[in-house]
Amino acid sequence: MDLNLKSALGFDKNKRRSKNDKVNRSFTCGCGKSYLSYPALYTHIKTKHDGYNPQETISNNSFSSKKRGRPKKIIKEDIDINKILAEIMILGGTSDPKSELVDSPLFASILRWQEYKGFKENDVKCDDSFAMYLNDTAKIVEPHNFNKIVKFVENLRNCLEKHLEPNAKRDTKSLPEKLNYFIQHYIPLYIPSFDRKLATSLAVHFSQWLLTKGLTDIKLSLI
Repeated sequence: MDLNLKSALGFDKNKRRSKNDKVNRSFTCGCGKSYLSYPALYTHIKTKHDGYNPQETISNNSFSSKKRGRPKKIIKEDIDINKILAEIMILGGTSDPKSELVDSPLFASILRWQEYKGFKENDVKCDDSFAMYLNDTAKIVEPHNFNKIVKFVENLRNCLEKHLEPNAKRDTKSLPEKLNYFIQHYIPLYIPSFDRKLATSLAVHFSQWLLTKGLTDIKLSLI
């Protein structure tokens, strides 16, 4: 068979690709560099951009519908999730979530879950988890800093509604995976003024909170 024909039909798939190969370089950094594989792009972003994806980065890996292996399950140990809030210096004080969220679509859920003592995991949808999380953090964060958490949650909800799952009744199991997309892509594009480091810390805190409540068994893995 003619060599060019074999190549066109894909019979030479085992041939080692050169780093100078311009075909199928679908892993593109926002700075303009493109790569043949995700690990190569990951290494570039880690070394050249301090681990943060520049705007318009295309990784083909940040939000995939394919499940790769079994999700990591939580080890039932005492987890001091509020240590995360202490490290970013927003721990301390109390707030009233109702006053901050009176005009929010989450207001009804805030009222429903304000005094929750227990729940059945299957009955908790995303909006319920947002309300429970805000009620819990309101007890330990003063109003100025609580407002930052409110903005984080409301923008995360908008991200889900507009770009990922337009259904407020969605469950909470895969929320940590969606947090990855929210941090890496949604924030730089739609709310670039939001402090990226603060958002990352809050994403980790919310993900850990979901784990401790049994609302997910997936650990957040930010690329």
